[in-house]
Amino acid sequence: MIAALFALGVGAALAFGPTANPAEAIDEAACVGLPLRTFPAEIVDAKIVPRAGAMPSHCHVIAAMDGARIEIRMPIATWTGDLLIARDQRVADFGHGVAIAWSTDATPEQVRTLATQIAVAYYPRPPARVLP
Repeated sequence: MIAALFALGVGAALAFGPTANPAEAIDEAACVGLPLRTFPAEIVDAKIVPRAGAMPSHCHVIAAMDGARIEIRMPIATWTGDLLIARDQRVADFGHGVAIAWSTDATPEQVRTLATQIAVAYYPRPPARVLP
């Protein structure tokens, strides 16, 4: 199995636990490389955050758009395909594999648009559902 993961070019996914699906595992380069991509916002920071308690390992992105700060957390090995657009980070049920995006000063449409574009760039498949 390890050889198969490395053959797929996703050897770094081993650090994300036994639930990782090798066909969809994401490596750190996909996250930290997001600022090099073109989006309708500036990607201020993008980094892998290791598992901490119930919070899974995830790619944490901070973006600036028209003076607003938008944050996106995308689980690595447990993503369900869902993207939740929230009012703030406290409403997130992030522990169940849902990617979450929020902002206290951007419009919901700005958050939805940017988060969807970033998720499409990060994951090997687009979100199955974008939830309000």
